Amino acid sequence: MGDYKLSTLMRELGLLRQDAGGAWSPAPEDQLSAGMASDAFQRGLNALCQERLSRLAPLHQAIGFDQLVQEKPHLKVLDLGVCDGTILVALRRAYPTIELLGIEMEPQFFVAIQTIKRLGEFTVAHGTWADSPPVLPYESFDVVQSIHAWPFSP
Repeated sequence: MGDYKLSTLMRELGLLRQDAGGAWSPAPEDQLSAGMASDAFQRGLNALCQERLSRLAPLHQAIGFDQLVQEKPHLKVLDLGVCDGTILVALRRAYPTIELLGIEMEPQFFVAIQTIKRLGEFTVAHGTWADSPPVLPYESFDVVQSIHAWPFSP
């Protein structure tokens, strides 16, 4: 599936819309709820989650992620650069007990993130470290990861 992202799926299904000025916004609430419950959305989301977990698998294997979750079910995971939130959704589905915080600094993903937060219990901070919630510094997390970099344990 490559770099196909959740925000692309949401745009294709009309859940995210672009105005004449180029800004993205979610569809009206009733359309958004129905669209996110649709078979097409759920199939696409499942495929994206599988793809993201397969990309993370070598990294998680290297640090013994599954064993960490078994030893500490409420493992605290910080994901840097969440893009549109697909990895957070995938992690929430695969590991329902872990605590997730994602940080994203690129404004083009903010609308998609706000929309996708409905699918799982996780927090996403927008902007810089200075803008992040008081759960930081990163030393308070068990695992700090990014799909763009090697994960490490503080």
